[in-house]
Amino acid sequence: MKGEILKAELTLQITGDRMTVLGTVNPGPPEAEPLTEDMVYQTLAAKGIVSPRMHLQNIASLVRANRITTLTIARGYRPVNGQPARLEILCPIDPDHGPALDEQDRADYFDTKQYIAVKAGAELIRRIPNTQGIDGMNVMGKTIRAKPGKNIKLTRAAGTDFSPRDPNLLIALTDGHPVPEKKTIRIDNTLNLPGVNIKTGKVDFDGSVVIAGDICSQGSVKATGDIFVKGTVSNARLEAGGSIIIGGGVLGESEEPDQQHPTTELLAGKDVHAMFLNLTAVKAGGDIRVQRYTRHCELIAGRTIFVGEKGGKGAVMGGSLRAGGSLVCNQLGSGAYVGTDVRVGFLPDINDQLVATKRELNRRETELAQLDIILRRLQGRKAPVIQGQLKLDKVSKVEKTITSLNQRIRKLRARITRLSAEAEIAQQATILVQRRLYPNVQISLNGHMEEVMEERGRSEIHLQGEKIKY
Repeated sequence: MKGEILKAELTLQITGDRMTVLGTVNPGPPEAEPLTEDMVYQTLAAKGIVSPRMHLQNIASLVRANRITTLTIARGYRPVNGQPARLEILCPIDPDHGPALDEQDRADYFDTKQYIAVKAGAELIRRIPNTQGIDGMNVMGKTIRAKPGKNIKLTRAAGTDFSPRDPNLLIALTDGHPVPEKKTIRIDNTLNLPGVNIKTGKVDFDGSVVIAGDICSQGSVKATGDIFVKGTVSNARLEAGGSIIIGGGVLGESEEPDQQHPTTELLAGKDVHAMFLNLTAVKAGGDIRVQRYTRHCELIAGRTIFVGEKGGKGAVMGGSLRAGGSLVCNQLGSGAYVGTDVRVGFLPDINDQLVATKRELNRRETELAQLDIILRRLQGRKAPVIQGQLKLDKVSKVEKTITSLNQRIRKLRARITRLSAEAEIAQQATILVQRRLYPNVQISLNGHMEEVMEERGRSEIHLQGEKIKY
């Protein structure tokens, strides 16, 4: 149109997440009034765009453009979420890897699992606090809140306390053995002995015990922590609240050659490791791990029995074995067809215990609810002065009973949690024989029994429905 002043055109596009602004310029014919940077900023302001991150170079390029051009001219910035809190272990920890063989072909757990001790006051573990993060902002100036990092709590454990100078630092209160636990480290007191014999007598220690030599016949070691034995164990009894680690083997000696009964006993709340087991009764809350063989032993493991670790022969000959989850070995039974009894999976027993425990929990919770009602009535009743002391005695008696019931209920709930976990393990009950399975082996998987009647090679034995399958 005659007399009309032509101008360059600028259009803005804001992305759906309001994090980016695209500018498109149409410069028009050569005689058109050019776009200026001030015009760009005025257009942005008119749209309410206050982005702190303007692309100055792109804005300058739009102004100079001689053809239709689209460029990013402004961006918001996204929030940076906070880092989670973490726990940093500051003290040496026993390495967790398998044993090496020494020059006598014995598994030397002490060379590969170095026993660590710390002094009182040693720094054990530090909590690195979470961070709050950095908030973001979109192109319209709206704040986008960052998510703070997940928090984690550092807790005290036996033999430790928080540093008086740093509430996020846990230190050792006594000399001892650092043991990692969930969200903390505990300190086990340790007792170091060259061996156990007539001179030492029976050992009973609150903590962990390290024995550099052998445990001789009639020896006895009891520890609330772990027991480490570098040598062999003969006709002795070991009991540990934690694990029992034996670098050599375990020997039992039957007085009657025809009577193959265990004469050595190992009891562990966690795992048991040994080179070999002969005439030995073992009960472990976790795994039993043997390198070479077991002979006429009575083994009970809460989880798995492994025989044949680290390239060992892995033979199970005679005796009885009970495992909550599985048995893994290279050879089960022997060429002489020695009777061997294997039971894997305690599901029927566990289910019976679960039912009984849940029944008791329901009964105790009902008793607690009734006592709560009685206590409220006693506390709310206005008694004459002469009856005041009698009323106080009744209230005190009910409160003590309630405290006792609450403690019992907590234990029952913990037991149900543990039994439920054991039941889950038992449902996967399997027997894996890597090389040779011999006749005269009695097998039971969660109560379903069968006798092996013929020699077999590698066998993976499991339940399919109600039947045992190879």
